[in-house]
Amino acid sequence: MRTRSPLITVFAIVLLYFIVLPSQPSTNLRAEVLHPWHNLWGNLYDSYAGYNSLYHIGAAVSTWGLVASGADDKTQRYFQTRNPIGDDFGRWGLFLGWWFQIAPAAGMYFWGLGSDDDDLASGGAAGIQAIAVTGAITMALKLVTGRKAPLKNGTDEFSSGAGFRRTDRADDFVFFNTNFSREEGRFFWPSGHTSSTITFVSAMYTYYPEKTWIAWVGYPVSLAMGLAMIEYDAHWLSDVTAGALIGHVIGYTIGKNFRNSRIAIPQKDARRFNPDEDWHLTFTIMPRQDQIASAAVVSF
Repeated sequence: MRTRSPLITVFAIVLLYFIVLPSQPSTNLRAEVLHPWHNLWGNLYDSYAGYNSLYHIGAAVSTWGLVASGADDKTQRYFQTRNPIGDDFGRWGLFLGWWFQIAPAAGMYFWGLGSDDDDLASGGAAGIQAIAVTGAITMALKLVTGRKAPLKNGTDEFSSGAGFRRTDRADDFVFFNTNFSREEGRFFWPSGHTSSTITFVSAMYTYYPEKTWIAWVGYPVSLAMGLAMIEYDAHWLSDVTAGALIGHVIGYTIGKNFRNSRIAIPQKDARRFNPDEDWHLTFTIMPRQDQIASAAVVSF
């Protein structure tokens, strides 16, 4: 009997409740919507520029250190033999990790568009862009590094259910691999489930800096996702570590840039016309030295 979905499902529900449902469209001041393609190339550049490059370098260096020290192998064997959190937890993480990040991001974007809540729609757009950019970079790195997944439960070299071959060697990389067949299974560094989860959390955290609960809930969920990948033998520890570093810096940068773009929009220039509030017809009598003049003034 399967267990119910753990902390990860709770996170998705919390996001929908606290971000999407309570949000009310502004009736007076609304800035323009930022869409998922907003400043795409600029945000991509910023994700690698300056100190942000250290996260990407750190992803590679940490992988080398974990493999060379034997920590990758020891960690995997511990989870394979002890199963400290259980295969059911890992199975749920693997299943939910395919969609539970993009669902609230898309929900925020389209809900915001439909309800004229531009800030909500822009926040969803930031999440969508962060997930898309992180996903594209993660997939490119998977193909370039050509790493295999660890053995399932320490013994199963060929996972018939997944249809790809595994390995007991943490250093089993084939850089610039040209065999992209599923059976070969060289597409596991970094962890996409981990990178996409934390990139969404980081994007929301920097887009909504006043909502501190996003960090308190989101980062533990990201940790849970990474542990689920290791527990289910879907990834090595270094895959998860690299995915977390890459996903965080991309999401953090994109969310922050979206927030800054929203703040930079002049509110008075973006004010939408409301006929119920903005038409005013007034009559005034203005005293003058030589006469009393009547004037009808229409103000907008």
